[in-house]
Amino acid sequence: MEAEATVLGVAYRFDGALTRRRFAIDLSSRFLFTYRSHFEPLGKKRLRSDKGWGCTLRAMQMLLAEGFSRAALGRQWRLWPSVPPPPAYGDILERFQDAQVAPFSVHSLALSGTIASKIPLGKWLGPHTAARAAVFAARAAGHNVCGLGTLLFRGWLPTL
Repeated sequence: MEAEATVLGVAYRFDGALTRRRFAIDLSSRFLFTYRSHFEPLGKKRLRSDKGWGCTLRAMQMLLAEGFSRAALGRQWRLWPSVPPPPAYGDILERFQDAQVAPFSVHSLALSGTIASKIPLGKWLGPHTAARAAVFAARAAGHNVCGLGTLLFRGWLPTL
């Protein structure tokens, strides 16, 4: 029995070493943002970790980074170990650095989530609030990257 897996719409059937390598390279070409500690202090509480409350924000970062990557590099682009990545890859990563100045940092998203929802810093934000935080952060940064804009739905009606 052959194993199968799908990564963001690309299916892999594990029938040999070459397929396993292609799968691993595809997976390692995706952005992975996880809990961090010892980052630049956040807010009046001077939070230095997002452990226990930042999971939805990190998931939002990965979703946004994948969107930016697809717009700038295309779905078939891969991060090859022996080939330097294009400048667009570095530009995307810079948007997510754990620093107050990065437009989609955990700092920017958490502060935007506080504005959008009145939920205090250091508290978990649900998916809808994280999406609203991303819109607020994008608008605060005047962000229109790769021709991407923001659109937020309230119920079934879009709010531009």
